[in-house]
Amino acid sequence: PPSGDGKSGSSTLPPIKSKTNFIEADKYFLPFELACQSKCPRIVITSLDCLQKLIAYGHLTGSAPDSTAPGKKLIDRIIETICACFQGPQTDEGVQLQIIK
Repeated sequence: PPSGDGKSGSSTLPPIKSKTNFIEADKYFLPFELACQSKCPRIVITSLDCLQKLIAYGHLTGSAPDSTAPGKKLIDRIIETICACFQGPQTDEGVQLQIIK
């Protein structure tokens, strides 16, 4: 970033500039959830990496209610999905690294 700017940014996922341009990304979580449930480490790693970036840059907030569990927020389902990727000591090291991120 330019000196004196004080903001870090990403050329691929810029921070949301205003609420008027905000697209409710929470409704697009299902493909990532299904990818995390696959047994292919390559797909799981990619899905976890995308989820991490979407959350880090504020594009996926999880603040919406979870449509599958009344009374819960989507963020609870996101956390459960990420944690379910860990299958014990035999879990792929790349998957473990993405879970930690």
